[in-house]
Amino acid sequence: MNTRITLLALISAVLVGCGGSQSPAPGSGSANAGPTESAAAVFGSAPAAIPGTVEVENYDTGGQGVGYSVGSVNGTANSYRADGVDLEATSASGGGYNLGWTGSGQWFRYTVNVATAGTYTVSFEVAAPGAVTGAFHLSNAAGANLSGAINLAATGGWQTWQTVTATVTLPAGQQVLTLNEDNGGWNINKATFALVSAGGPYGGTPVAIPGTVEVENYDTGGQGVGYNVGSINGSANSYRADGVDLEAASGGGYNLGWSSSGQWFRYTVNVATAGTYTVSFGVAAPAAVTGAFHLSDAVGANLSGAVNVPATGGWQTWQTVTATVTLPAGQQVLTLNEDKGGWNINKATFALAQSNSINVLTYGAVGDGVTDNQTALQNAFNAAQAQGKSVSIPAGVFNHSGVLSANGITVQGSGFSTVLRATNPSQSAIELQGNAPAISNLKTEVVAPNRSSQPQAAAIWILSAPGASVKNLVVQGASSNGIRLDRTTNATVSNNLVLGTNADGIAATNGASYNTITNNVVYQSADDAYSDDSYPGEPQDVGNVFTGNVAYHIPYGRGFAAVGSTGGVFNGNTTNGTTWVGIYAQSDSNTQVTSNYTLQNNFVLNANTTVASNYTVFNGDPVGGWIINGSGMVVSNNQTTGTMPSLSSVLGWDPTPYLVDRYSFNPTYVPGTGPGSGN
Repeated sequence: MNTRITLLALISAVLVGCGGSQSPAPGSGSANAGPTESAAAVFGSAPAAIPGTVEVENYDTGGQGVGYSVGSVNGTANSYRADGVDLEATSASGGGYNLGWTGSGQWFRYTVNVATAGTYTVSFEVAAPGAVTGAFHLSNAAGANLSGAINLAATGGWQTWQTVTATVTLPAGQQVLTLNEDNGGWNINKATFALVSAGGPYGGTPVAIPGTVEVENYDTGGQGVGYNVGSINGSANSYRADGVDLEAASGGGYNLGWSSSGQWFRYTVNVATAGTYTVSFGVAAPAAVTGAFHLSDAVGANLSGAVNVPATGGWQTWQTVTATVTLPAGQQVLTLNEDKGGWNINKATFALAQSNSINVLTYGAVGDGVTDNQTALQNAFNAAQAQGKSVSIPAGVFNHSGVLSANGITVQGSGFSTVLRATNPSQSAIELQGNAPAISNLKTEVVAPNRSSQPQAAAIWILSAPGASVKNLVVQGASSNGIRLDRTTNATVSNNLVLGTNADGIAATNGASYNTITNNVVYQSADDAYSDDSYPGEPQDVGNVFTGNVAYHIPYGRGFAAVGSTGGVFNGNTTNGTTWVGIYAQSDSNTQVTSNYTLQNNFVLNANTTVASNYTVFNGDPVGGWIINGSGMVVSNNQTTGTMPSLSSVLGWDPTPYLVDRYSFNPTYVPGTGPGSGN
């Protein structure tokens, strides 16, 4: 583990400007910049209506890390609201207040109510003394970039206002939009949304679920709203005025054809009962297609996983393939995403599969980002254990105020729009216990102002749980580790993105043995990215395997550290950008003896060549990117040059929307401080 050393410019001090002023870097400990455990809520009496105007001073309540994130508190008109930050009186027509003191990584959230799904032109009223490229962008609750980067021309001054426009596509209903400040040097007064083209259910009524979605009945609104295609094909497009890619199906009705990567079709549905559904797709393909398509929700979360289509014998020879999705109750928009071409689809039938799964909504959980669901979630977990069932959690932000224990059960979200948000950073863990518990397909969040050495302050805590599985998670923040394996054996931790933790990203310790940690990405952890540590007085870690993982931009520690463990493997991993050595395998003065480790085929890229002054180098050469010392070590084919693998290829899914700077959600913790930080 490592004390704080500032290395990467990525999280160096950021100068931000407004009217010539500058604010300190995020994390500088400025007044009122600390995180809050409050939950977000609408400022005023109701969400801003769209179509309509969002006044930027009316960002959501909840404070730092919830309604907004700023590096320091500025402004000459913060008296407008009790939690005012970065506000000043504006000279723009209509008066009011504008946001200023913009800086990279800052953001403000706005709860809005969209009357009609569709494409909107957004007119932003902005001012800037000089031109700013990539000044800001709008994103949705899942972090997806809706507007693209917005460039600003020089307007002539901080209070000289002009309008720039962008286009966004929004589903209907209440939702949260985020104004993300990507580069500083500008002010903003308001954002006005005007409907360009409306979309809605074909025929005017959402399709009922449980039930069958006929694929030719995609939503209205045309290109970019109801569908997105590269070209218009089809022999039966006369079925509807805006028909594309339709042909008569051999069994009656119509099918979608001419499938191609990047195309999609949207369907407004009305789900009668929240729960897990089996979806049966009628498909046809002359040849097998792996990863042909997937279903996603309104914020882009993958609900079904990749669906493979077998070779059926022809374009009109139909077979059924199935997938499982978890849906909340009520009206919503589902998207059929074509990931590869070479197949046709006729329909999708949704059948409620309640018998093997418990939906947390049935135990009173509310995914509104406000309600404390500690009791409801734990009751659902306990019921699943008692009944031998799994737990499904639909899309939504589910706050919990304490440790949640999942004993021998499977917990599954509906994609990264399922968020488990811990409001108490010292009791944030999802604790996996018992035989073969599992958790997958969701996101965890916590704002952690301090570091903790306690396991219950981890995001995911695997405790004495043989055969546990942790897969396809976004783990955003933790006072302690992102994923901690503690006295557990034969667990698998795979395909997870762990970012912004205050201790090691993924840690095996306290006798964790024969576990497999594979195809994960750890980003901007405040200590080592991956560790296999054993200390005196506890069982020694044995035989843990770390393979195919990436440690990316680790500004306060090492990429991979085996300290006090034995018989483990670091194979085929990549570190890119570490403060100290990329790989460290030897004993420290306060650990057990490191031995018999195998270190092969690893890439250590952009490791720092200077060892921190507080370390003693026992043996080895840090300039080479690694320090390895101990009996029985097997070391071969490790390299300091090579190509960084794409993170998508490592994880099996695209992490881009979730790969955010740690200071954007945790601005005050100073890495290298707190319990265990000097070890």
